[in-house]
Amino acid sequence: MTTVRANVRIDRGTRLLPLLIGERSSPRSCFPQQDSLQNGNVEEHPNRRAFRGVLTIVDARSDRRPAGARGHNVLMTKQAAEDSLHTLLGMGLCFTENFKGHDPRRKCGIITRAAIVENRIEVSGHIYERDFPEVVEAISACEEDFGMSFEVADAVVGDMRSVVWTLNRVTFVGASVLLKKKAAYKNTSITLA
Repeated sequence: MTTVRANVRIDRGTRLLPLLIGERSSPRSCFPQQDSLQNGNVEEHPNRRAFRGVLTIVDARSDRRPAGARGHNVLMTKQAAEDSLHTLLGMGLCFTENFKGHDPRRKCGIITRAAIVENRIEVSGHIYERDFPEVVEAISACEEDFGMSFEVADAVVGDMRSVVWTLNRVTFVGASVLLKKKAAYKNTSITLA
């Protein structure tokens, strides 16, 4: 097994970018593992707009090759997802102006809950609506066009020579709201409350 670290020089100067992925949401079911940040009743807070989404499908090959995967498709194992679920809590939700990628320095929200639902990682949290009205407006106008993607660091890849990189361990370092067609998994989604 080889450990791949985001933003670290490896293999004679090759620069590895964070591994970015995504997926779609559903109700909680057979996997009991769930984590959340308890931050009180904020339903009427003027700067918090609740969202729900699914970050990825576990044990499934990505539909597209994510940035940072050096041209490989990826597959996150269920065990890796279960072991790292807690690292999603408190991580930022980022966006780009054209919603086509990730910009970890443009945080528009936060993840406050994460759960494994069947074969999906479901997340929820809030977007800072007053600070980023353009994000809320864009998603509200065409919710079906938007999805999510995740960012990981310290990924352990089973075989780096394989066409599909199997992620056996990860640490989540953030997520992004983006157009579904740009996400590694085409079934990603995000909905606003």
